[in-house]
Amino acid sequence: STQSTWENMSDDEYGQGDAGANLTYPLSAGNIKKNCHVMIKEHPCKVSEVSVSKTGKHGHAKANVTGYDIFTGKKYEDVFPTSHNVDAPFMNKVNYEVVDYDQDDGSITYMDAEGDVKDDLTLTTDQNEELSDTLAGYVAEDKSCQVTVLQAMGKEQVVEVKTLLN
Repeated sequence: STQSTWENMSDDEYGQGDAGANLTYPLSAGNIKKNCHVMIKEHPCKVSEVSVSKTGKHGHAKANVTGYDIFTGKKYEDVFPTSHNVDAPFMNKVNYEVVDYDQDDGSITYMDAEGDVKDDLTLTTDQNEELSDTLAGYVAEDKSCQVTVLQAMGKEQVVEVKTLLN
């Protein structure tokens, strides 16, 4: 007699989803539009170009997608059948009030929404020299400022620095 694979699996193997499963959601490839966010070759990307091509008589329409990694800016391209789903990253932007910044090692001390002081964020000059210099200037001048942090795929990156009106 034949048994299906899942019947032979132990409880440890069965029902344990990928740890990153909740980092993305399914999006129909036929619904990919410019400026939306999708995973291209396992990188969270902002779509810059989409073209849909029909293939032969019995073929499926395909979406040719070009996008840029939201963290590195690197360009990625891929082709998806429009009838299939692709992974799209859950994304979040949060603002944190900056308490201190050490430009030498890039560590940012900040206050989260609950008022807790944390120091697990970094912004090095290698990541973004302009933002790093701006933040260092605000902190040196004792200006109240905040950082906007983009969160996706379990990563965080500072994407904006701005002063707060007192």
